[in-house]
Amino acid sequence: MAGEDKESVQEQACGCVVLASGKGTRFGGGKLHALFRGKPLIQWALSAVPAELTDRTVVVVGDETIRSLARRHGFRTVENNAPEQGISHSIQLGLAPLQEWCGRVLFLMADQPMLRTETIRNALRLSEEATDRIVALAWNGRRRNPCIFPAKFFPELMSLTGDQGGNAVAARHPSRLLLIEAPWEETEDIDDQETLARLSVQSELRIDPLYPEITMRLYMQSKCFGPGIAALLERVRELGSLRAAAASIGMSYSKAWGVVRRCERALGWPLLVRQTGGRNGGGAVLTADAGELLQMYRECCRELDDLAERLVLDKARRYFAKENKTILRERGGRT
Repeated sequence: MAGEDKESVQEQACGCVVLASGKGTRFGGGKLHALFRGKPLIQWALSAVPAELTDRTVVVVGDETIRSLARRHGFRTVENNAPEQGISHSIQLGLAPLQEWCGRVLFLMADQPMLRTETIRNALRLSEEATDRIVALAWNGRRRNPCIFPAKFFPELMSLTGDQGGNAVAARHPSRLLLIEAPWEETEDIDDQETLARLSVQSELRIDPLYPEITMRLYMQSKCFGPGIAALLERVRELGSLRAAAASIGMSYSKAWGVVRRCERALGWPLLVRQTGGRNGGGAVLTADAGELLQMYRECCRELDDLAERLVLDKARRYFAKENKTILRERGGRT
């Protein structure tokens, strides 16, 4: 019984790895010592770790100053003497002392100064419920850092090479990836001096920045396709089951079938083909037409987003020309 209790505690334990040993070549060196709102970037990262939800924290360091700061926070440090071996080496240095002890590990980059502790807490709470899923922050549906990996993925992380990071593992298991949306500025990492300057100005704005969000719905006699059915079909394609897809987005199975049937009636052709038998008792797959419709819809959404972004940026430059009235959020550096 004692062994079972120990194993249960291990499964629930969460470790944290702070990756803070990169050279910052694109930045010009010394990136994590650069000041953001009066504090070095590394200080923002160390302060963001939610100590009450992480049982052990390892900071992969590249110099003595960062080592000392990490130890003041009560964190264990591991020195990376070969940063030229790429991000994979840093991941493995940080994970090695935790992999036998933790059921999941949070990986934090040290160059996201606007990342809030509460946002990290939300991701950790989600990972507590979805114990077999990779949980990551996202912005606008795109995976960003930080990331939480369950123990089943530790061997793959330990076998990465060169500049392969956690993204390489997540890409192999799309159905195991669970994204939680976060504000753009929290997911932004600082790679160069320009990004640091832009984010510093952004953080000093007196009002929240404006940005457009476009929702597209397709109609025939009535609404037949939109963001809800699109998300559902994407999950069916990943999971091979309407029941599992509905559960993954918090929708009841009966409601999911209702949504699918209404869309099929409006279109006049099927979206799903039901399968019976098999190890999991059957499932569902998208028809070829459903796959084409979904791809068309997503392409249209992306193009509308780009158009709206350019339109709002153009209008804001006309109406808010003075620098002290800038209210635009430039997403991903695009204009």
